[in-house]
Amino acid sequence: MAVPGNNTQGRWIGTDEAGLGPNLGPLVVSATAWHLPVAPQKIDLYDVLSGAVDRDSTQGGTRLWVADSKRVYSPGRGLRTLETSALALLGQTGPIPKTWDALSHQLTGRPLAATEGEPWLRDRVLELPLVADGDHIERMTDQLRRTCEMAGVQVAALRSDLVETPRFNTECDQTNSKGVVLSRTTLRLLEEVWPDDGVTTLAICDKHGGRNQYAPLLSEAFGDLFIPRLEESAERSRYSLRSGEVRFQVRAEEYLPTAAASILSKYLRELSMELLNQFWQSYQPGLKSTKGYPEDARRFRADIAVTQAALGVSDQVLWRRR
Repeated sequence: MAVPGNNTQGRWIGTDEAGLGPNLGPLVVSATAWHLPVAPQKIDLYDVLSGAVDRDSTQGGTRLWVADSKRVYSPGRGLRTLETSALALLGQTGPIPKTWDALSHQLTGRPLAATEGEPWLRDRVLELPLVADGDHIERMTDQLRRTCEMAGVQVAALRSDLVETPRFNTECDQTNSKGVVLSRTTLRLLEEVWPDDGVTTLAICDKHGGRNQYAPLLSEAFGDLFIPRLEESAERSRYSLRSGEVRFQVRAEEYLPTAAASILSKYLRELSMELLNQFWQSYQPGLKSTKGYPEDARRFRADIAVTQAALGVSDQVLWRRR
């Protein structure tokens, strides 16, 4: 987390996930934190950063498209736009990562442990950018940096948690709920990027399914604090926390920090699936790729059954049970 500058009057945090529904590949949750020259309720980040980002398109390649990743990415559109936005965001807090290992390390804050998780995410070379133009990413990175500087805005933190299949299964077994796993993972990230430093903060998180009550989970993540409830409804749940407010609401990706978290989560998720497919295709040339969603995941699982047994890859490592 960057140290607030003298002109920092506010902080805006957004969180979002990718990959809660599939049976293959990791769940990815991300948080982005932005330092602001005013209180977060007094600024429209899309407006002040309009010289570099757009919520609707790339404006002919002159802007970064930062919106709900379901809009920015589709199999038909391909990875190029999503990758450009993700890597340009990452270029605000450090060097643009050139490999999968560097990317995962930069976002999770640690190297992938050699003996944990999904083996196809380790010891495999995946150079970045995968499909986007590197020179264009550099230009967009510089443009976003200059625009942020002129607006008095700083990208303070970009953080993700890669919940790989073995951990996902274990935590689901412990909680009997993948929704609780999502909420706990999200709130651990939120606590990590939200220091108790007196800066007025607004955190906007995408709602976690049908959950309306988050106070007990917030108390758990932030150290058994009493969490005042401001509102709890199907549309939005709001709580006072530290020197600000946290909201869980539908369409949270309409706000730039949450949209940026959506972009990062989806990019990590798509690269994870690229590595999964490459791994199994190295043993079975011609194997049809998968995105990991239930119906096609069952097809893929059946297709690799003989190879899976021969390699000794357990279902605990391969298959998410929820």
